Amino acid sequence: MNLYKKKSSFNFILNLINYRNQRVNKFFRFFQFPKLMLGGGKSNNLLKNLHFQRVIGNKNEIFDVYHLGSFLAPDSLLKEFSGYNQNNDIYENMELVEIQENFNYKPHYHKKSSAIIYIILGGGQFILGSKAIDYCKGTRIKVPAGEIHGFNTKEKTIFLSIQTPSIVDQITGEIDIFYSKD
Repeated sequence: MNLYKKKSSFNFILNLINYRNQRVNKFFRFFQFPKLMLGGGKSNNLLKNLHFQRVIGNKNEIFDVYHLGSFLAPDSLLKEFSGYNQNNDIYENMELVEIQENFNYKPHYHKKSSAIIYIILGGGQFILGSKAIDYCKGTRIKVPAGEIHGFNTKEKTIFLSIQTPSIVDQITGEIDIFYSKD
């Protein structure tokens, strides 16, 4: 991939973050957090104004989640496989997620949430049902509600996750993550 494309995808994320910073929801709580390293180790101070949540799962799985916002999306790409009630307004939740290198994230599923994942940095395998999909920067993955999925990372991985409905309910705090199909 040439340098122009690398700068272009990085600029897209910076523009998305700038847009989010201009529309900060006054009800979000803001925390101090470690700086997310983007673009070959350059620190991005714009992220300090985003709502951050560190999620620690089974076996010390760490997900650093930067909430970019929820957007009304009546024409959502996720509508077709989310099982979301067609009569309700559809919102897409956007999150930038950073996960550890050389780590096997236990496969899990979401009862309600469907997602589209865009890999921004990193590489490894994404487990989707019974398939293992090699991923790298530029990979796009659709994850239907109820589908078992997980990561086996080789490198630190950063991805944009667009979900409907949100995996973490911003009002109740309920997290739609389940580790076995009981």
